[in-house]
Amino acid sequence: MGCGCSVSAAVEPVELAPTTGQFFQTFKLGRKLGEGAFGQVRLTTRINTGEMYAVKIMDVRRSGDDATMDVQILKEARTESQLLGQVSGHPHVVALYETYLETPGLFYMIMERCYGSLMDSLCDMPKLTETNLRRMFRQMLLGIGACHAAQIVHRDIKLDNFLYGGERCRTIKLSDFGLAVRLPRRGAVKGVSGTAPYMSPEMLGRKKYDTKTDVWSFASTAYVILYGDVPYSPAQPSAPAVKKAIVLAYPPPTWARNEKLAKRYSQPSEGAEHFCRFLLVRDPSLRPTVQQALNHGFLQDVGDEDISEADEDEAEESLIENPGEQIRTITNLFASKKKPRIISRGLDEVLARLEEAGPPLPHADLEGLGGGHVFTEEIPQLPQNFSDEEEAGGQSQRMTFATSMRRKLSTESRIVRHSNRRTNTHSGVTASQTTEAARQLQKALSALPDHLGDSERGINGTIA
Repeated sequence: MGCGCSVSAAVEPVELAPTTGQFFQTFKLGRKLGEGAFGQVRLTTRINTGEMYAVKIMDVRRSGDDATMDVQILKEARTESQLLGQVSGHPHVVALYETYLETPGLFYMIMERCYGSLMDSLCDMPKLTETNLRRMFRQMLLGIGACHAAQIVHRDIKLDNFLYGGERCRTIKLSDFGLAVRLPRRGAVKGVSGTAPYMSPEMLGRKKYDTKTDVWSFASTAYVILYGDVPYSPAQPSAPAVKKAIVLAYPPPTWARNEKLAKRYSQPSEGAEHFCRFLLVRDPSLRPTVQQALNHGFLQDVGDEDISEADEDEAEESLIENPGEQIRTITNLFASKKKPRIISRGLDEVLARLEEAGPPLPHADLEGLGGGHVFTEEIPQLPQNFSDEEEAGGQSQRMTFATSMRRKLSTESRIVRHSNRRTNTHSGVTASQTTEAARQLQKALSALPDHLGDSERGINGTIA
């Protein structure tokens, strides 16, 4: 099957009911997968089903004050979850399931578990053939196209932000929406964000830009894979130097492999070079869209086989052996040396203390808006319709209102039952408050639409 899949269909989000459960009531933390300026990513297991997910834990505490939250950081965390939620039903975007905001100022994003980045995969790949490269490019573009169809600019397209996930963990999925923005009605945004070698000329030139900036970043990524160097490579590699080179368009791209690679491998094929030149256009008004990139001849007749399972012709020449090693070496030269704006402040210790203490008891206000230990976020909006080809992949991510509400009530029911078995001095919940919580649960249950039936409402109107 070819790559004629359209990515321009409008996304109709479905607004889901809010959850009111607490993170440690529902999940158990596992090992750490990564750490950065925002906080950390860890494995987590849903206690009642054993299902495994990844959780991104963002530290939104105000510096030096565990009692209050940093409004700006919290806004950024919520924006990231909302934008990811708009496209998380797409088969080439990491799925987001739930979000929680809890004291002492931690924001949890429950996401699909993935298995390593595309960069990691290239590091483990003994050789990269053009057949596999074309499949790789196609899946990357489909993920980017889902964002653009939802009027979202990702702003950090690079190999590290594509993960392997899906049913067999062999589907490329776009992740990390921490720098993403939604296009306004006028269709352009400003601001310099991303990773230096992949930033577009219009972004670095302090001009307004749109989704075409992501196309430039993808083209720069393709150039790095094909030629083993960044398109605009200054004599002294550094983040400031490469930004200046992109703005000045000097020194220009050589469209040839660096000296080290040229000794061992032939140049990329004419089709691969034409594809990269087609995308790496400095003028954004002349630069193609993602859909036009998918329609390019280089990506035509590319099958939908998983990249690691594709039947490759053993005689096919390698574009490069151990490709990840070469790519990581060059990209590390341009890594920013600036210290992160947000520093994790004993986050491991905080999480260990919270997990050991167990979930606090709920206050009477089950919507979590009237004070107490937990303020649980609304589940981000998920898309209702993608194109026909993507419908099957997105179907599993959608939840009906009834299913969401039933999960909400079941979670609160467990919390209330738990409160009758022990006293939690930290939350200061009284017996009358737990009684009131139970009463509100029954009230919420009775509010479910009549057409849901006993399977959703529970037997005799009690919590299932």
